[in-house]
Amino acid sequence: MLETKLILEQHARQYPIFKVQDAVKLLHQSEFGCAHLVENEDRALERLRAELELTRAGGPIFEQIGNNYYRLNLSAVETGVSAETLGRFFILSSKVKRGTVDGFEVKIQHLKEWCRSSNVDFSEEDVENCMESLRQRKYSAISHSTAYREAYHPAYRVVDGVFKDYFEVFKKIDVLLGVHSKVTMAIDGNCGSGKSTLAGLIQSVYKCNLFKMDDFYVPLERKTEERLRTPGGNVDYERFESEVMRPLATSAEFSYSLFDCKRQALGEVYQVTPNRLNVIEGSYSMHPQLIDYYNFKLFLTLDEAEQHRRILNRNGEVVYKRFRDQWIPLETLYFDAYKIKAKADLTINTTGLSNAYFDIDNI
Repeated sequence: MLETKLILEQHARQYPIFKVQDAVKLLHQSEFGCAHLVENEDRALERLRAELELTRAGGPIFEQIGNNYYRLNLSAVETGVSAETLGRFFILSSKVKRGTVDGFEVKIQHLKEWCRSSNVDFSEEDVENCMESLRQRKYSAISHSTAYREAYHPAYRVVDGVFKDYFEVFKKIDVLLGVHSKVTMAIDGNCGSGKSTLAGLIQSVYKCNLFKMDDFYVPLERKTEERLRTPGGNVDYERFESEVMRPLATSAEFSYSLFDCKRQALGEVYQVTPNRLNVIEGSYSMHPQLIDYYNFKLFLTLDEAEQHRRILNRNGEVVYKRFRDQWIPLETLYFDAYKIKAKADLTINTTGLSNAYFDIDNI
């Protein structure tokens, strides 16, 4: 009840001409998101481009509507984010299945209760009349009121909160793609901070090349005590530079070998087709021998307690102890020795962000 009430009050203050169908639409979007608007992805993008031509600037870029959904104002394109990127936010968000009819009906009951104490010009009876029509249409989408449209000219898309959390990342990528023929970015940071999750999300938006530092650990025969005492020495940054970074500077196809952790040796060969955006993900990606290759350097961090909670939940007790006793200290040595965080173009603390809501592997 509390979240619904706060969302309603926020929107009623922001939009004084707030009719009953605007309130019902708000709660409908809060529960079900935007899947009903994406029957065809190409047409959805065409509609967005057409709407952008008529969009007026102003208002907040993101407006919270509950259930980790946000209204994304289309004027966001003025920040540098492209129409294509906004379209992908919307399309990917439409694949998230989060709401239920029962959950929506509960929110409508909260709306009726809120009507009794709020200063709006509609009643519980008005809400019920609006809902009767909606139920007959099997809870299909509802439009804004004419008064609301004429007063506020709403132009937005409902998107998952993960795109708000990482909006600055996408904005930076789009700005760079606007001025460079090829962009290479690093996602470095603490283990458990969401580097792989974000890299997968970026790949789903841009269909870019993705390289993982986990494929470039040092083979067993080169894991000497001297090598491992060197900050970042447990990763094969020399091979990564020769097999990936240098070939990326060309426009030709190339290949590299994946490190097989079980065999502690090189294994499968992976073929790469050139792409405008190339993402290198993982700790040690900003090693001093690699850092000058990047257009964009991103560092993800998180609070220590949250880091340990995530790793334990993700990997179990046995592997968690290896992280705690071996891998986290090695990362810390590397971060401190080379001042990696200070060299990043952007740092994001992912503690409390909405990664858990958005499972890119299931959409």
